[in-house]
Formats: sequence, C-alpha cells, structure tokens
Amino acid sequence: MPQALIRVSGTSPTTDATIKIELPRYKGIAEDYHNIRFRTMTGRVIPHWVEDTSKGIIWVKLPKIGEAGAIFYVEWGNWNVGKGDIEGIAYKGIGDDFEGTSLDTSKWNQGTGSAGGTISVEDGVLKLAPNKPSSGSNSCCIWTNTTITNGFVIRERRKFTNEYYADLGLPVEEPSSFNTFHASGVCSQIYGFNQQTPISGSNAKCVYLIYKYSDGYSYLDYIQGSNLTSLNAFHINEYYYTHDGLLRWIHTPSTGEPGWDLSATHTAYLDDQKYILLFQGKYYKGNGGTSYIDWVFVRKYLDPEPEVLDIRLIPSIEEILPYIVTTTAGTPFVISFGSAIKVGSDTSKNLSSQEKVGASKEHTVVFQESVAQPSQRVVTSENAVGEAIEKEYATQEKIGQETYPIHTATQETIAHFQKLLSATITAVARLKEVALTFQSRVGKTVDKNIETESVVASETVYQKLGVENRIATLRTLQTQLQEAVSELAERSIASKVKAGESVEYNISVITSLAESFESVLTSVEKVYRALETHTGMENAVSEFSEKALAVVESVAESSEIILSADISVKELILRILRTLVEVADKLRTLVEVVERFSTTVE
Repeated sequence: MPQALIRVSGTSPTTDATIKIELPRYKGIAEDYHNIRFRTMTGRVIPHWVEDTSKGIIWVKLPKIGEAGAIFYVEWGNWNVGKGDIEGIAYKGIGDDFEGTSLDTSKWNQGTGSAGGTISVEDGVLKLAPNKPSSGSNSCCIWTNTTITNGFVIRERRKFTNEYYADLGLPVEEPSSFNTFHASGVCSQIYGFNQQTPISGSNAKCVYLIYKYSDGYSYLDYIQGSNLTSLNAFHINEYYYTHDGLLRWIHTPSTGEPGWDLSATHTAYLDDQKYILLFQGKYYKGNGGTSYIDWVFVRKYLDPEPEVLDIRLIPSIEEILPYIVTTTAGTPFVISFGSAIKVGSDTSKNLSSQEKVGASKEHTVVFQESVAQPSQRVVTSENAVGEAIEKEYATQEKIGQETYPIHTATQETIAHFQKLLSATITAVARLKEVALTFQSRVGKTVDKNIETESVVASETVYQKLGVENRIATLRTLQTQLQEAVSELAERSIASKVKAGESVEYNISVITSLAESFESVLTSVEKVYRALETHTGMENAVSEFSEKALAVVESVAESSEIILSADISVKELILRILRTLVEVADKLRTLVEVVERFSTTVE
C-alpha cells in the first residue's frame, strides 16, 4: 500500500488541531482524492476533508500537536471515502458542506424577514435569497445550534449576486429581528462582518467590522475602495476571533481582485457564548441579492499556524530493488541491467560487460548460485561470450571487485525489508496503542498513590512476565548491531583503499547509512528506558518508527552503491539489516507482554 510521511511545524501544545495541507496527486491517488486516508504514527485514522481537488487542499484534524510539530502519514488504495468528513475536521463539529436536498435542522436555525424569501439546499449549495420588501429591509439567514466563545476561525466558500449585505455575524444573543439588511441588525449584541459596496466603491465604508451593543454601535475597522472583489464567483472568506480578542476578516477572491484583510482587537464579548450567523440582506431600493454558500466550517485558532515542512514518499520494495527477480532457493536468478544499477555503463569506472555481450537494458545475465562464494570470483554465462565476462571479472578482482555479482543473500534482503516495514509500521504502532494504558496503570504510584504492597505486586508481575529478560535480549542485539556498524565504517574505508583510483565507492553514502543505523540504536535505547521507567513510551515508540523508516529510505537512496560495494561490505550490510529486523520482531513480541501487564496491574 503506497504511503507518504507528512511533517508539520509546531505550535502551542493543543489537541484536535485542524491543519491545512496541499497533497500532490501521487501515482494511484484518485483525481478527486476519494481513495486517501490519513493515520497517526500509531495507526489511528485521522479525520480529513477535501476542500479543493484542483489544488490538493485537504484539512486534517490531528489528535494533538506541540511545539515540536507532528508527523503523520497518508495512504491510498482501493477504497472510496468521498471528500471525507467536514464535521470530523471541524472544531466542536461545526461544519457543513450542504450535501443533500434540505437544510440540516439539527445543526442550524433559520430566520426570514416579513417580506419572505428562500432558504434552501440545491446541488450541494446553501441558497439565501430574501425577497425585495416594498419598504424597509428584509433578510434570510441561518445560525448554529452550537455556541463558541473565542479562539476560532470560520472558513467559508461563498458567492453573491449583488455587492450588498452578504454578511456574517457573531451574535451573543439568539437572533430575533430579521427585517434588517445587515447581520449586525439581528440582535442588540453582536460582532458583524458587514459588506456594502466592495465593487462599485464609494466614500462610505465598503466592508467593515462592527461592534453593536444595546445603546449603539462602533466601527472597529473598515476599507474604502472599488473593485475589491467580483460577483457570481465563489470566493474564500475567513473570520477570526482569537483568544485575546482579535477580530479579523480575510476575503480572498478567486478571480484576482485584491480582496481585503481587516482586523481589530475587541474584548467586550470575549468570554460570551456566540452563535455563528450566515446572512444575506435586501433593501427596498433593490440593494442586496442572493448568497450561495458551498461549505463552511470552524477550526481552532492556532498561533503560529502549523505549516507543512515536507511530504516524503515511503519507498516500496519494488522501488528499493527494482531489478531483483525473486526465484526459488537453489536455482539461478536473474539480474536485469536496468536504471537502478548500470553494470557496464559508459562511464570510465565501470566495466564494459554489456557491450561485450551485446546486451541492452533488456538483456540479462544468468548467474549460477556458486558466484555467491567470494573465493571463486567466477561468473558463468549461458551465452557464448561467457569467457569475455570471466576475463572482466578477473580484472575486477584486481581493482577492488567494483561490479561483483549479487549472490543468493540478496534475495533475503527483500524478505528482510518486508519484515522491517511491517514490523515497524504495524507492530510498533500496536505497541504505541497500548503504551498509554501501560503507562497509566504501571505509574499509579504517582497518579493514584497506590500502597507499597501493590507496587511490590506490580514489580512481581513485571518480572514474572519476562519483560526484563526480553529487554536483555534486545540489548544483546543492540551490542551486535553496534559492532556491525563500526565494522561497516572500517570495511568501507578499506574497500576504497583496495579499489584504488579505478573504483571510487561513495563512502559518504555508506557513512550516511551507518549514521541511520546509529539513530535507530539510540531510539531503541529510549524504548528500553520507557519500558523500565513506565514513562515516555508513546514518544519513544514514535521515534523508533520514524528512525526505522529513515533506514529504509537510506537504503533505497543508496541501493546502487550498496550493491556495487565490496562483497564483504555488502554481506555486512545485509547482516545489519537482518539484525534490525530481529530488533523490530523482538519489540513486536513485547506487545503481548505489555498488554497482559497493563490488564493485570489494577
């Protein structure tokens, strides 16, 4: 299943943070993004909603985020979740993309002035169409059943047929007066985001923020001008009310006009419960038209707003070693001279074996299993030109075995990488799922002051279930891995010296790979400490998962270097990979122990 890691920048620690990402349409992702799914590093599904398929704008709701940011991943496959769940990504579930044929009255109240009008849902769009009154004013509006105080952003996609009175309000009171042309007129206490003449322009306030109270009103900010937006096209509006009382209105036209960005700080209604009012007014002289609202949702205000730092595809096995053809053990296997490893290319440092056998990218050489033995240094060929290849490999022995044939152990690499991916993503994810339960129950000495006798009993269960023995086994593996990594560095340097000027191994790439192994060792040690101290399990397992995936990426990026390395170096890398897989498998077995332990310790 294809996947990509997503890393976002940090913000003040919070839960249920709605984040915007722009996801490239990778191969396999549907044109309308209906077959994607987001998950935390523990495997938990993250709610998402697709705003714009042409730009790949998608909103996801992370269960938590902090100053260090967050890492999660997206996957895609043969399923259909549509656009996702707009209520799922919204703050307090306040969101609606107006699917269906009628207004959802479990979410919205509605009101119309005495001249009447139409409030309807048509083709997935909300329509607010007040009738023109014979005198005075009229309106159509809806407002939420749910109230909120501060620290939020409302985002909507709206178009209007007339430049007047396509407003939004934050009333402190239940709206009760609808014979009005502005949102600020529905009750006596409200913040209004009022629109008046942003196209024709005038000396009046074209768009403005207003604070209304029982004895009057006050303009908080406004703009004068013309051609700020356009009619009959959908535009994006965002309305802010932050924790410290900042009101802000950002209007972003889809048609290239400048729009506006108004702001003012006002705290009179900071802690009051406020409704969200979607409004369209009409005046008897003809000012005012119809509003069409495609969708609207509320998200938590975050300061700073997290940004996507990078999106990285997780390489598949096919991408790591695309030229390996898996065969039954004990039989010859085939290596294709494709783009991944160019044996006999036109570069000066490679042997011209392809040219001598008349091969192209489609040609292959069948190697017998015996070439896996370093002492023989012989390549057999079914072609008549086998002797030429044999001579080339004799030369190769002298210059450091630049293009040594891949032996049977390479086949094991595929299986080990498959285990590494599954053991890291699934088993370690399962570990993290039970980590919090494990921590809370084992750590009751802090939270619930368990008596000393209970603590002793807990320690007895811990020992009985063999956690300490399993950790000891992992430490032994860790030591072996450390020794292998050190040996890798020495072998890499020795290979370069042995090869001489004719063969220049990319030592920096192999060194980078060794550093990736080192980082996994460090993260494994943190898992040990978390298991022993009963704290920090969640973060430790997340880090291990991330570092293990980094190793897979490193091997994918440096596969050509690895497979063209000295055979002893290559065997050592394979041994390191096997050890890493064993580490992951051992951690997986701890899942059962942790689960049993967490349910036993009460």
